[in-house]
Amino acid sequence: MAMRSQIYEWTNLAPNGTGSTLFRLSTDQAVAVASGTTVSIFIGGVGYNITKPAETTATQFVVIEDVSCTPDGGTGQTGGLPVGTDTLLSSLTAPLPSAATPGSYSGTIGVTANFSTSGSGTGGQITVVIAGGGAVGNANVTVSGTGYAVGDTITVGSAVIGGAVDAVFTLTASDITTLQNGGSLQIRINTTNYFQNPDVTEQAGVPGLASPYPRGTSNLLKTFDLYPDIYVLPGQVYDVLYTQGGYSLQSGEFQDVVAAFLKYTLYDGPDALIANKLLELGITVNPNNVDWYKRTLIEQQSVATV
Repeated sequence: MAMRSQIYEWTNLAPNGTGSTLFRLSTDQAVAVASGTTVSIFIGGVGYNITKPAETTATQFVVIEDVSCTPDGGTGQTGGLPVGTDTLLSSLTAPLPSAATPGSYSGTIGVTANFSTSGSGTGGQITVVIAGGGAVGNANVTVSGTGYAVGDTITVGSAVIGGAVDAVFTLTASDITTLQNGGSLQIRINTTNYFQNPDVTEQAGVPGLASPYPRGTSNLLKTFDLYPDIYVLPGQVYDVLYTQGGYSLQSGEFQDVVAAFLKYTLYDGPDALIANKLLELGITVNPNNVDWYKRTLIEQQSVATV
């Protein structure tokens, strides 16, 4: 076909949570991306990638119609705890219990005696398992709860686990399941970034908060539309750059998966020539107008023949 609509989806998923991949598998894990880091969604070496830069040939014309990505909610977000085995163990902070009584201790944070939090989260249920040597062997979340925030502490008192030291867990972004850990998208044509500040300084681009992907994620609705569309002329190289927001993504964390979405129409061969002609005439390049121009040429040819 000489004219076709296409979409491209990028995520930071790859085998074992490292590098990039051509083919997505159900076992892929999140790849770490530091806050403020910018990567190409095409060839950035992070997550799902293609093998060469995106570019148009001399007989192609691309119209980028839509971009969106996972939102970045910034600081102060709250959510539930990640349910599973040992989902809190990495957040155990010093001083560490070392002479506790071996066994399994379960409770509801803020309800069960000596299961407390420094924040306002409620409903979370955890199980702390003390190993044979008296140290914490497992820290499992059985019920997620709500309202927990980065920096909150969850304390299981020594009156429960034995010994003289409480088990204290200091929550990080990886311990909150519903954080908006996304960022922004920038479109680059050759070496020029499309979205810039009014003083022509660089910016990260369209934030996921304004154009979320998937639509409606975390109850956010789209407020940004890419209008007018962005034209990639024959022979140009283009890229879509993702910049991670306020939180760093950690390798292997299921809540640290982000995604980006690109929708575009590719005009090839004769349709690319027509797209260029429409551009010269100041007419918007879209499938309807390309078809209109074709019909006009046919009608003119028919009149000339008669």
